[in-house]
Amino acid sequence: MSSVPHRPSLDDVLNAFAVEPDPGRETLENYLRSFPEYAPDLVDLSLELSRPGTSFDDSLSDSEITLIESSWEKYCVAVAAASADPFTSLSLDRLRHVAKSLNVPRQILSAFRDRIVVVSSVPKPFLQHLAASLERSFDEIVAYLEQSPSSAVALSHKADEKPRIRETVEFEQLLIEAGVSDDDRVQLLTEEE
Repeated sequence: MSSVPHRPSLDDVLNAFAVEPDPGRETLENYLRSFPEYAPDLVDLSLELSRPGTSFDDSLSDSEITLIESSWEKYCVAVAAASADPFTSLSLDRLRHVAKSLNVPRQILSAFRDRIVVVSSVPKPFLQHLAASLERSFDEIVAYLEQSPSSAVALSHKADEKPRIRETVEFEQLLIEAGVSDDDRVQLLTEEE
């Protein structure tokens, strides 16, 4: 029984040609003789490989390097700030402790975690206490809270309908919704620095 030798596919031939150390005229002619059925594709690839491209040997100027480094640093800071969720690592016990030390129900901390509180409506002393309780700086907490509200995607498997991002709410309204007593609410809203 005589077997027909296996012919490589077009992709195999083009890949082999592309990695040739010298894909010049002589190499192209050898490939065209060996694989005449792929002639148009081989010629196209040869032309593409022979086109002058961008030279990476050109050095960047000092101003270009400075601009790139500055942009990269800004990007790194922005990514770090966006991912610095101060609530991520809180255990349930720690969350209870923080809520108790701030004299608020845990749902208030959930509102802060989900960034649905209007930051400007929260007294600065409360934010300072929150930052200290979370072992973060005041600026980190404010930067986190000023980001767009997060959705409850993690809880979507428990929902009967598609989760929606809640509108931002004034701090006082959150306290009212959480059932914080009038006396405690007044104290939280009028804390002295």
